[in-house]
Amino acid sequence: MKRSYLTSEEVADLLRCSVRSVHGLTKAGRLPNRKLPGMRRVLYRPEEIAQYLEGVELETIFTSDGGRIVRPRGSSS
Repeated sequence: MKRSYLTSEEVADLLRCSVRSVHGLTKAGRLPNRKLPGMRRVLYRPEEIAQYLEGVELETIFTSDGGRIVRPRGSSS
């Protein structure tokens, strides 16, 4: 079964860096992620991480309920 999201640890393995670096990139909005309102947990979509690794430019969207989406520019997901 295909998983919809990756953990910070899995993203760190893909990027060949530390989990702390993943958290820093996420906080700075330099890594595709989903931050749901009222939750500490951050979600990473595998296909967006793959696009990030290919050098696709990112855009940040703040939702009306306090969430945040950082995704590849032009992505509709």
